This record gives sequence, structure tokens and C-alpha cells, in this order.
Amino acid sequence: MQEKSFRESKWVLFPICFGVIFLDMVGYGIISPSIPLFAKALSASDAQMGYAFAGYPIAFTISVLPLGMLIDRIGKNYIIISVSMFILCLASLLMAFSTSIGMLIAARALQGLASASAWVATQPLVAGVSEGGEVNSREMSVVTIAAGVGVIVGPLLGSVGSLETPFFINAALAFIVGLATSIFLTRKGTGSAEKKQGFLLLLKQKGILVACLAIFFSCSCFGIMELLLPLYLDRLGYVKIYIGILFGVFSVLYVASQPFITRLIDSKGGYVPLYIGSLGLAIGMALIVQFTGLVSFGVIMSFLGIFSGMLFLSSMFVVGQESKEGQRGSAYALWNLAFSVGYLVGPVAGGNLSTLFGLKTAFYIFAVFLIIGTAWIYVTVKRKTS
Repeated sequence: MQEKSFRESKWVLFPICFGVIFLDMVGYGIISPSIPLFAKALSASDAQMGYAFAGYPIAFTISVLPLGMLIDRIGKNYIIISVSMFILCLASLLMAFSTSIGMLIAARALQGLASASAWVATQPLVAGVSEGGEVNSREMSVVTIAAGVGVIVGPLLGSVGSLETPFFINAALAFIVGLATSIFLTRKGTGSAEKKQGFLLLLKQKGILVACLAIFFSCSCFGIMELLLPLYLDRLGYVKIYIGILFGVFSVLYVASQPFITRLIDSKGGYVPLYIGSLGLAIGMALIVQFTGLVSFGVIMSFLGIFSGMLFLSSMFVVGQESKEGQRGSAYALWNLAFSVGYLVGPVAGGNLSTLFGLKTAFYIFAVFLIIGTAWIYVTVKRKTS
């Protein structure tokens, strides 16, 4: 009895879930500083490095929906989470020992599979931990804060030591967290014996559809910013360190704003932050190409970090609120799919729009796209509530 109460304690669940999402995001960003080193060590062309990078989102996108269904059917979240960490450990070691571009592609694909497993198993567990299964925004912020801190730490860890060192460190940490998960995490899963709803039926629930589109918009915008904003800053004469600082400001405010966002969700519900976040991103996307000063960029990136944090947490909260135990694996799988597709669409669409119409125009087009999306979300929610 004592063992059961210990495993089901929030003091056990939250640190483990934080560690899982944190290490997943560290693993995502850890490779960034090593890209030139891998290219030289493997004598890889830019196209080959592109294939290696594509291994992650392709594996994530292919596996996330089946994994969500698996969570709802078997409900063994702790097994899937621990396996995800062991796969991340293996992927990190494979990257450290890569001697060919094929090994690097395989490692990135394994990393994508580990990431999909970690997210779709962790999110339903955190969403359903409160008494009565009610979704708590403060508890859900464990996931968003872990992701934000991981985004900050990943590139920093990636710059430590030799090419192999960061991957050895991440592999060791992933193994430890995987072991802790398999021993200490609650055996109470989030599956149920009820008949499952298909993905299309889940999307017919307007709240889930709205949340998925909101995270798609957010990730598309961040994807285009990751690609085009450094190019814009470079053309203005900014060196790499200042570009890194500006993206660091974005990440820090993303994390630091989470307590404020949870209070906003508690007082206004999940939909109001969706409107504010989406509209704020649209305005920020249009404004950021109007300035040339470092302070101005810093202020705008701060607000963009806050608005992105709003969309991330509130959309995740709405998915949990609009789904129930036994279907949250599939519901969060849809959310993660929208997340992944947004990151794929943003850079591709942004790059092509910039080539065709110019860099600033690409930002304006995405801003208009966001405003239209915000209006659609507002009208849809109003119809739903009425």
C-alpha cells in the first residue's frame, strides 16, 4: 500500500514527467551546434544533412497517431515512457558513434520515435492526475516549462566538449530517467475499456479541432522565424551571438510567462489565451521586420515568446478538457501531429514565399494567415458555446 501511494504521488509523477519532456527537447536541440562537425566528419553534402534532419520529423509524424491509439488501448503509460527514454539513449549513442550519413539518419529517426512516444504518453498522464480527472492548467504547465527549459539547454549542452561528448551526456541522462520511470512511475495508465472514438470523430469535437489548429499556427510561425529571422538579421549586419541571444530571449520569456498564463487560464478558461496568443503572434510577425535595433528586436521577441507560450499551454489544456480518460492518448496524438506538421510547413512555405515575394512579404503573409485563423477560432468557439 505504501509503495502504491508513493508511486501515485504528484511529487514522483511531476519530476519524472518534467525530466522526460526536458530530455526529449534537449535531445532535439543538442545537435544544432554539431551540424558543421557532422558534415565534415561524414563528408556529407547539405542535401544529405537535410535528409538526416528530416529523419526526426518523418518518424515522429508517422508514429504519433498509432502511439496515441496504443496508449488509449493498453493504458501502460509508464512502459511507453520508459521505453521512449531507452530509445532516446540508443539514438544519442548512435549519433555519437555515427560513421556514415545512414547511421545519422537512423539515429534521428529513432529520436523522432522516442519523442512521439514520450509526448503522447506523458501529456495524458499529467492531464488526468488531478482529483476527478479534471485538467489543471498549473499541472499542465509542467510540460510546457520542461519543453521550454529543454529548448534553452539543448544547444548549450550541444556546444560542450568534443562532437561525441553532448550525446554521451544525454544518453546517460536518458538511461537514468528511463530506469527511474520503469521503477517509480505510477502503474495507473490512462487507457480504458470503452469503445474508442476514431481520430475524425475526435476532430469533430470543435474544442480539439481548434486547439490543434492553434498549435499548428504557432509552430508554423516559429518554423518560419527559425529560418527567415536569422537571414533578416544577418542582412542587417548582426553576428551569430546576437541572433542566438534574441532566440534565447524568446525561450526565456516562453518559460517565465507560464505562471501568468496559468492564472489567465484559471480565470478566463482555455479559449481566451488562444485568441490573445494567436492575435499577438500575428502582430509580432508583422512588426519584427519593421525594426533594425537590437532593443526593439529584444522587446518583440519577448512578446512573441509569451504569445507562443499562451498558444502552447492553452491549446494543450483545451485538448485535455475536451477529451476524457481513454481517449486522451489519441487526442494528444492529434495535437502532436499538428505540432509536427506546423514545423514542417512553416520553413518550407516561408522559404518559398520569401523567394517569390521577398522576405518581409513572407512575414506579412503569415501574419494575415494568423489573423484569419484567429477569426475562425473565435467564430467557431462562439458557435460551440452558444
